[in-house]
Amino acid sequence: MRERASLGYSTGEEVRGRRTEDLYVNLADREPRLGELKREGALSSQEMQLRRKDGTPVWVLFNTAILAEGDNGTLLVQATSIDITKRKRAEEALQASETHFRLLVEQASDGIFIADAQGKYIDVNSAGAEMLGYAREEMLQLSIPDIVEAEESPRIAPEVARFAGGAIALSEWKFRRKDGSVFPGEVCGKQLPDGRLQGILRDISERRQAEEAMRRNEERFRVALKDSPITVFNQDCELRYTWIYNPQLYWQHEAVGKTDAEILGAKKAASLTELKRRVLKTGVAVRKEVAIPHDGRSYAFDITVEPLFDEAGKVIGITGASTDIAQLREMTDRLQDARDKLAQEKSYLEGEIQAELGFEEIIGQSPALLEVLKNVRVVGSDRLYSLAIGRDGHREGTGGAFGARAEFAAGQDVYQAQLCGSACGIIGERTLRT
Repeated sequence: MRERASLGYSTGEEVRGRRTEDLYVNLADREPRLGELKREGALSSQEMQLRRKDGTPVWVLFNTAILAEGDNGTLLVQATSIDITKRKRAEEALQASETHFRLLVEQASDGIFIADAQGKYIDVNSAGAEMLGYAREEMLQLSIPDIVEAEESPRIAPEVARFAGGAIALSEWKFRRKDGSVFPGEVCGKQLPDGRLQGILRDISERRQAEEAMRRNEERFRVALKDSPITVFNQDCELRYTWIYNPQLYWQHEAVGKTDAEILGAKKAASLTELKRRVLKTGVAVRKEVAIPHDGRSYAFDITVEPLFDEAGKVIGITGASTDIAQLREMTDRLQDARDKLAQEKSYLEGEIQAELGFEEIIGQSPALLEVLKNVRVVGSDRLYSLAIGRDGHREGTGGAFGARAEFAAGQDVYQAQLCGSACGIIGERTLRT
């Protein structure tokens, strides 16, 4: 009755008289099964696909036995069947899922390993085998201690113990390839419900190299900013500090997680906050000098603020550099004061010298020059020449070495003399030097 219902028939009369060939979905399955039944006399737990009354296929589990055989070779067979269509569909779905999973595992860039409770590998994907330099068949002959550095072996048992109860453990290990080379790897491991061990391995060599390069860059960065008045910082979209280096002034307090308004007060931080919000809104960098009041004084900072973008180009915060320019301003003011004072003294000295000597152009204002000029007197002058001599009355002066240019008027002619350590004579446009 169960068999009749599973095939879609309502009564036994509908089934009686029908040929078994009509029930097979694939008639080619009939002859091999019939031959086996004749040899064995009975078959049990045979899965086959039959056709229902409406023509749709149905999976059944058959038990058959020969009851008698007629003179003409006709067999009297008794059969019982169970509809296993739902189970078969579930198995097919599971098979499809496993196939899909296997495809994903094979396409993964990380190594995926399955080992038994003793640590012997029973499955590995292509990436895992290639990462260690082995063929998949070679990997299945190895166990966990065979692929890690010897110094790591004592860690294996305690690590496996961490997996108990399905816990997931993340750890770093030194792995040894088939060629003997070593690389750092990160393993995410756990114990499966059936007791097997699963590990997902990622080669972190590039990450380590990047971390080392970053460490060196940060070291250079720290050296460059050491004892400098420059502060570097990052803030999120709410203008809360997420990172700060070489803090100055109010940044010396705990600033991470806080805003400028929370640290300084909304009123004191207003100009700074407005500047940073402008960068968040426009996405354009800004540089400006900002005065920040603190402890009763006003401090000047040269602040550069730039936007931080995510991969999609959206502004997610700001990064900035702040330079304390108070000392620079003080030095600039002092330098300007010194320049103004020197200019005043220069003007005063030039006026005094011109009033005292009466020359329109004087080059050199040394004490030696001033001493000699006091003892110079003109002894003769007409349209032909002028002669300057020293105090001893001789044509060869005895004064110290000096240099100056002066103009002498002789009638309508103007002559030039180069004053030096001895007397100088001028004839016409020429200068005769002794």
